[in-house]
Amino acid sequence: MLGKIKGLLKIERIGARIGSVSTDSREVGENDLFFALKGERTDGEDYIKDAKAKGAITVSARDPDADIFVESVGDALLSLSEIYKDATSPKATVAITGSVGKTTTKDLCAAILSASYRVHATPGNFNNEIGVPFTIFSMPKDTEILIAEVGMNHKGELRRLAKTLKPSISVITKIGTAHIGNLGSRRDIAEAKCEIIDREREGSAIIPFGEPLLSHIGGKRVSLTDPRADYLLSHHPYDGKFDFLCDRFSLSGVSLNLKGAHVPECLAFAIAVAESLGQSANDIRRGAEGIYDIERAAHITKIGDIRIIDDSYNASLESITAALETLTLESGRHIAVIGDVLELADMAESTHLSIGEACAKSGISFLFTFGEYAEVIARGAYRAGMPKHRVHVNRDLNAPRVSAEALRAVLRPDDIVLFKASHRIGINRITDAIRNT
Repeated sequence: MLGKIKGLLKIERIGARIGSVSTDSREVGENDLFFALKGERTDGEDYIKDAKAKGAITVSARDPDADIFVESVGDALLSLSEIYKDATSPKATVAITGSVGKTTTKDLCAAILSASYRVHATPGNFNNEIGVPFTIFSMPKDTEILIAEVGMNHKGELRRLAKTLKPSISVITKIGTAHIGNLGSRRDIAEAKCEIIDREREGSAIIPFGEPLLSHIGGKRVSLTDPRADYLLSHHPYDGKFDFLCDRFSLSGVSLNLKGAHVPECLAFAIAVAESLGQSANDIRRGAEGIYDIERAAHITKIGDIRIIDDSYNASLESITAALETLTLESGRHIAVIGDVLELADMAESTHLSIGEACAKSGISFLFTFGEYAEVIARGAYRAGMPKHRVHVNRDLNAPRVSAEALRAVLRPDDIVLFKASHRIGINRITDAIRNT
């Protein structure tokens, strides 16, 4: 495999056949390929010698003693994954992005398509320029459909991922406000999301009906309400079943064993993808009705008699609102622990005020705020009518135990607690503190 990218990677020495690919020197062994990436807390360049001592083939942008010297370790990782993806050559590749709902849509796509095809999908939230390559590297050689969740913080990132993935179908679930501080406006966010569409290879797009910022894009449109859409999913509130309508077929009375406020729209996108790939109506029904709460199984854990929804990988106003709606579908008292949303720039204060208002309007029993904007979130909650004695404020990001102890004081059996914030806030440290007390 390395021989194919000899010129690109400027290889100094090629070892034997590669075993696996890793960015963690603790996990490598003989003939594994170690990419010395720089992370938030550690720099892989510091572990070149450790990896070489274990017999790994090392890839570096700074260490002259590495086996392979490159200009950019991240670009090299993407290039190698592109080669593996092209060599494996699945029949179709689906790329899913959006401000809200991309993980659920990805999981629903995988579940439905698995009724007819050999499917490989992004594990968890591995959706960035490091996660996507490892999604590809873990793809079995007999994969028929690759489903990749893709995220971004800046312009240009999805264009690079599109080059690697070459998606035959790209899904944009929603244009929201996540990372608006980096991108500038919702229009800029929409333009960045559209980078995932592989126009060079005539990849198709599936997008929400009625989104003006995507009106210029060709492709199929999905709606829950408007019959003018290419794909229409309607929900029976009295029995929880769904009807689906498109040009090729219709489905009625589809049962779905999955809760969540944003699940219907995600299901509509997933069925639209399945239809676009030629899956039969019967197999789509069989795949959808075989789903058993994949999202809850992935996120809900227990600490004693308390249920925890850990949704702390990323956050935006839209995703927090959706998470609150999902929380209140569960039985028991509802408690939310909400931390800062990052990368909002000039919109930070107004967005955190809106988050507080959304918390109050959701009807939760208690709100715990954490981070620099903890008081702003609380102020929004007060403004929307939430009593002050039901709100706990902690501005000190170095003191998660303070929040944990305050939360412990109000918890009782069968409570369900949502944890939601941008990943770098480290709100999971509060749950860790609860577990360790």
